[in-house]
Amino acid sequence: MLPEVFTIEELRRLRKYYQSFSRVDPVRYIPCPLCKKLMQRKNWGTHSGIIVDTCYEHGTWYDAEELEKIREFIMRGGCRA
Repeated sequence: MLPEVFTIEELRRLRKYYQSFSRVDPVRYIPCPLCKKLMQRKNWGTHSGIIVDTCYEHGTWYDAEELEKIREFIMRGGCRA
């Protein structure tokens, strides 16, 4: 007989935790507020994992949550040269 490694409650919490990773938001391209052309999605700072919307004519547009994530990334030392 195998020893019990996790309790039933721990297994439930682990299952819920790992299921949260399987939810993938659909990729949505949004129009530039100025020219209405669809913007490109780019990884801010090349390796941050923070995806921002960029219009080639009018620059990068940030959502409030993206700005907070960028601030946290910088505070963790993510933008060192």
